[in-house]
Amino acid sequence: MDTSVASAILELADPRRRILALASHATKVLVRSHCNANIEVVDLAHVAFETLLYATTLITRRVRFAAVLTRRRAKSGAMHLNDMPLVARWCAIASVIIGFVLNPLFAFDDVVCFTAYDVLARGQLWRLASACAYVDGVFGCVIVVILAMRAIAAFETQHGSLRCVADGVLAVIAANVCALATSLVVAPFIPSALSTTAISGSGVVIAVAVIGTRQCRRAAMNVDVLLSDSVTISARKLPAVVALFFLVFGARVAEVAGWYLAGSAWAEGHLDKLVLSDDQLEALERGVCARVRRQQGYVGVRGASLPTSSGSEHASTALAFMTHMRDQLRDVFNAYASRRRDATSASSSATEGETTVAAAESADAMTSRSGASPPVSTPSSAISEDPRPKPESREERAAVFASALERRMRSANASREDAERGEDERTPPDQA
Repeated sequence: MDTSVASAILELADPRRRILALASHATKVLVRSHCNANIEVVDLAHVAFETLLYATTLITRRVRFAAVLTRRRAKSGAMHLNDMPLVARWCAIASVIIGFVLNPLFAFDDVVCFTAYDVLARGQLWRLASACAYVDGVFGCVIVVILAMRAIAAFETQHGSLRCVADGVLAVIAANVCALATSLVVAPFIPSALSTTAISGSGVVIAVAVIGTRQCRRAAMNVDVLLSDSVTISARKLPAVVALFFLVFGARVAEVAGWYLAGSAWAEGHLDKLVLSDDQLEALERGVCARVRRQQGYVGVRGASLPTSSGSEHASTALAFMTHMRDQLRDVFNAYASRRRDATSASSSATEGETTVAAAESADAMTSRSGASPPVSTPSSAISEDPRPKPESREERAAVFASALERRMRSANASREDAERGEDERTPPDQA
């Protein structure tokens, strides 16, 4: 086989090369659009072609990819959606609803997102807290779901559901305040920091970044984080490395500085006065949130978690739901089929009635021509119901109609013969 052909086949089969090629072409398109330059059609075609090839590669390797994903999920501790704690589960569900329904249909993101311009120029201070419900597009929705299944679920299991909500809201507010202050400082050097398009990221992502920074900054000096098989880094230096990584790849300075400064200040104890104590959370748990604590997956303040359902229960619930849906669809189909049969029976009955009327009129005409007296009509009330069974199928109705028409024709012929015989008897022999 030719070497160029073999290399082309290897390139198509390697998804990593497909990702690098797609990223390079997509970066070229984004840079040209950011610089207000003309985007060539060739670049867009390259992006579409690379996306198609990468999707094809994933589809052809879907069995292996699913197996690897299952092993990684079991190794990393990721859990099923129904087995997740209460807050983590609803974060994942709400992010999907907001990202795919509320944002594109009702512009929900324009109402809850945080920008320094809206807070300073328009006085919309409520955006400091409403950013908790902001989801930054489809990619942000995916990131929120991943964080909910891994980081938020682990934190909630250890510290409780109310603690997770209280610390998350406080983290978002503190990060937005620090981002607001940073925007005022860097505005003379970066004017876009106070523009209307300087929108912060997803609220859940910022909360996780702040709480993660707090936890890392509070770690001991000898605690290291394993990044790969041979690379380790101190836990206290990890937030600074992550912040530098985001800044290098184009993140907003105010946003990165916001969650980093908020987490560092919280680790130093500057936000401890704003944190709700365990006694206050237990009072809320017994009072306002008494109904919430009965929900599946709720974790108490002291870490007492309610038991969650097992996989067999999930399977039986899904099976019952599918059985119910199957029965409902079967009822709908049966009702539709019976309605079609009734409509067909009504149309055939109307056609048979018209044919019967036409046959009766022809028989009456033949009787009048023969001189016999027409039959006397009997009132409908005097006619008794026919005890014979009614035909159900089309063939039975056709047979019954044919026999009735044959009997009517025989009676008409017999009447005509009787009339002719009576005329012959009244005629004198000499005229005959």
